[in-house]
Amino acid sequence: MLPLDPIETVDVMAKSGALDTIRIYNTLIRASMKHNRFTQALQLVAHLRKHHVRPNIVTYGLLLDALNKAGRLDQAKKMFSDILEKGTVKPDLHIFSTMIDACGRNGDIDDMFVLKSQMASHNMHSEEVIYNSILSALSRQKKVDLQMVMKVVDELVKCKPPIRPTVRTFNPVIAAFASKSRTDGLSSSELQFLKTWYARISDKYYVVKDTYLYGLAMEAFANSKHLEDAMLVYGEMMRHSETDGSVLWTFTGSSKLVEILMQLSIEQQQFDNVMKLWRDWNTLRTHVSESIVKLVLYACDQGGLFNVAQDIVVSLLTPSNTSPAGSKNTSSGVVHGTEFNPKAVGEGALALYIGMAIKHDMVDSIVPTMDMWRISVLTPNEPVSAKAPSLADVRMQLSNAGSGRRLSVDTVRNIVQLLLQNNSVSKNKVEAAGDITDQ
Repeated sequence: MLPLDPIETVDVMAKSGALDTIRIYNTLIRASMKHNRFTQALQLVAHLRKHHVRPNIVTYGLLLDALNKAGRLDQAKKMFSDILEKGTVKPDLHIFSTMIDACGRNGDIDDMFVLKSQMASHNMHSEEVIYNSILSALSRQKKVDLQMVMKVVDELVKCKPPIRPTVRTFNPVIAAFASKSRTDGLSSSELQFLKTWYARISDKYYVVKDTYLYGLAMEAFANSKHLEDAMLVYGEMMRHSETDGSVLWTFTGSSKLVEILMQLSIEQQQFDNVMKLWRDWNTLRTHVSESIVKLVLYACDQGGLFNVAQDIVVSLLTPSNTSPAGSKNTSSGVVHGTEFNPKAVGEGALALYIGMAIKHDMVDSIVPTMDMWRISVLTPNEPVSAKAPSLADVRMQLSNAGSGRRLSVDTVRNIVQLLLQNNSVSKNKVEAAGDITDQ
């Protein structure tokens, strides 16, 4: 909030004859805009006209910028037209860039390009800020026109005098490709353009990529089923993170990207990729979801890595205070980075693990793991030695868990039978209890 009412201030100054410069008005208008007091800013404009103070280019720039941010495109267009028609001030680059950005933000793509073409008649060249606004507007369209995006990029690099693009130029370009990849996919020519320009960002223009650019590029390639290119971007991001950890923010902000990469790696039977992604994800101490665990377990199953799958499940179910800091002893060695997170071993992950144990003839590992799961997920406060003697007892524990993690009746029946049979259970008996691999 402004400490003094600006209208009262200029009134006093006008009466005393001290109000003789537009700079005072510009300062007050800027302060009003900073506090989102748009009505107050307009009152100041009316006041300066009343007292015959002539607005300058800075005044109009402030007002157009405010109208843009307030989403009042029609008012901004009218003010811009008045500037051109009355010739009170000569529009500068800031005026044009503000209007182009206003049209782009409001989806008026046609007028955005009309304004850009008008710049030449005012002896102005399109600079980086103009192209940034245009590319941002094109990338925000519900149905992205990649042909137009590519045309604008080609025009940008042919500008005379040359324009040096920045990461703000490239981000909306890559964002446009990522947006189209989510719905319509990318054609071979579009993919080639993306690959070429992604490489040029660093190799030709020496632009330092940021977290958004890495994330958008990975998504665009992965959605287009180009796993090799997506993993190349991933590898570059991880190397970059060794000197600048901020480039990982988009990747680690949610599990969406890592799940997309894991799923695509499984589809293309590149199981080593899944394990690499898992190791990196754990190293970053990022939250592990059940969906990620299921993808990793599936990759372990297809790659014949049951011991690794067992290590992962055991580590997730083992409280950190029972193992050395940063590692947990498991059947196949030491799993680094996997922290206690029983919620990541939900019913689906548990059923998948049991199915793997049966498939790989490791049935003896089921009961100990089930004990850990029951204690960690269902009854974390119960003594380790406790056992569930009946189906009804397990169902009661599920009901009291309060987390909504319910097992189906068939799954619980199989679990109880395994618990009752303890370590002497045989593969035939497990199979006789019912097929639980499809739960």
